[in-house]
Amino acid sequence: MTVALVYNRGTLRKPEVPGRNEPCPCGSGKKYKRCHGAEISARETEMMQTAHRKAEESQRAVEAKYALRQKR
Repeated sequence: MTVALVYNRGTLRKPEVPGRNEPCPCGSGKKYKRCHGAEISARETEMMQTAHRKAEESQRAVEAKYALRQKR
């Protein structure tokens, strides 16, 4: 079993999840990585892309604010 960190409402917890090559706990008979693990991976990718985009937007805002201060 592997352990993943999950952030939920201000708390950090470590739920146990099956390993990538273990059978999925849903009973489909598929490997976890091909069943529910794939869904989690897609959500994690989307969350990382969103976080990266927000960080870039924030950085641009800070740079713009700094540029305005330099002009004064």
